[in-house]
Amino acid sequence: MPESPVCPGGSGAETKEAKTFFTENLSLAVDKSHSAEWELPHLACSVYYSTLQDLPAMVRLWWNSQEKRVSATVEKFTIKYVSPVLSAQEISSVHSSTQMFDNMTVKARSAAREVIATYSVDDICIELVIQLPQNYPLGSITVESGKRVGVSVQQWRNWMLQLSTYLTHQVNGNTSIKLVVS
Repeated sequence: MPESPVCPGGSGAETKEAKTFFTENLSLAVDKSHSAEWELPHLACSVYYSTLQDLPAMVRLWWNSQEKRVSATVEKFTIKYVSPVLSAQEISSVHSSTQMFDNMTVKARSAAREVIATYSVDDICIELVIQLPQNYPLGSITVESGKRVGVSVQQWRNWMLQLSTYLTHQVNGNTSIKLVVS
C-alpha cells in the first residue's frame, strides 16, 4: 500500500480535491503508455477499498486483532483516504433512494455523516439518528434515539441493541443504512 495514494498528474484542480487511487477507477490495460510503477499501488488501493466496501465486518475484525502500531497506521490511512469516499457513497445512496414510506421521513446529512429516520403512527413517534464514525467502516456505526413517544423504555433499549448489533456485524456494507431505514 502506498504511503500517499495520490494519482500521478491528478491534482483535481476543477474540484479542489486531490485525485487518489480511491476516487479513480483502476484500468489495467496492457499497453506501454501506462507506467507499472503506479499500477501496483493502485491495485493494492482498489483491493483495500473493495474489501472495506463489501466486507466491512471482516476488515473490522482483522483491524481489531492487530497490534496497536499496525492498527493505528491502518486507521490513520483509512480516515485520510478511504472513509470520506465510503461515507459520501453511503449517505449519497440514502439521498438517491427513491423508496417512499408511509409515515416515515428520512433525512441524510452529508457533512455530519448521519441519517435521521422518523417514523410516526397514531400516538407512536420514533426517531433514529444513525451516524457514521470518522474511521468508517473500521469503527462501529452509532445509533442514537431521538424522539421516543409511545414505546416502553425496555422495548426501546431492546430495539437499539438489536439495531446496533446488526450494524456492527453486517457482512456487506454498501447498503447498510438503506436497509435499516427501509
